[in-house]
Amino acid sequence: MKTKILRISLREREKAAKAVELAAKAILDGQIIAYPTETTYGLGADATNEAAVKKIFELKVRDADRAMPIIVSDLRMAKEFAEVGPVAEHLANAFMPGPLTLIVDKKKGIPDIVSRHGIAFRIPSNYIARGIASQANKPLIATSANISGQPPVVKEADLIIQFDTKVNLIIATGDLISMPPSTVVDVRTLPPKLLRQGPMPFSEIEAELRKFAPATP
Repeated sequence: MKTKILRISLREREKAAKAVELAAKAILDGQIIAYPTETTYGLGADATNEAAVKKIFELKVRDADRAMPIIVSDLRMAKEFAEVGPVAEHLANAFMPGPLTLIVDKKKGIPDIVSRHGIAFRIPSNYIARGIASQANKPLIATSANISGQPPVVKEADLIIQFDTKVNLIIATGDLISMPPSTVVDVRTLPPKLLRQGPMPFSEIEAELRKFAPATP
């Protein structure tokens, strides 16, 4: 496979916009891309395209029963593919875009290969990742760019070494600031449950939840 590699700076807005356009087209064509998020480089595909998602599982040598998270462009898209209840919406409005992933019940548009039960979604602060989802008008698979069990990729050189000839398109924006993967919170239970601590402190999420009072009939 011949990989198209786009090296850009986040300050090069015009060049970045072109990269987003090419990535969105690749997503709609059922292709696999590597792209930056605010935490690590990720592997992406149209999360509604079962064949494309299967390619990512194969590329990562990932266990088929391990769910994959998705990136959405905004809360409107989240609601199209996920059951975003009042608590999830409150947290999304408070902390997204940002490194927070919420697990909610999924809707029929997401195939079981992505997740058989709930769906984990986030709205990233990285405008390239968010822009690809927006322009494609599709949720993106948002799994880290690595072979399962290996450290996530944050260096541009490592990304290209590992995935050149293995994906259709690479958007490289230099070395990313190394930080943990996003904080993951399951909001299908009350109180919501922390599943993975990341850059977003759970104490801040708990403080926000204390402000939340569901509307009563």
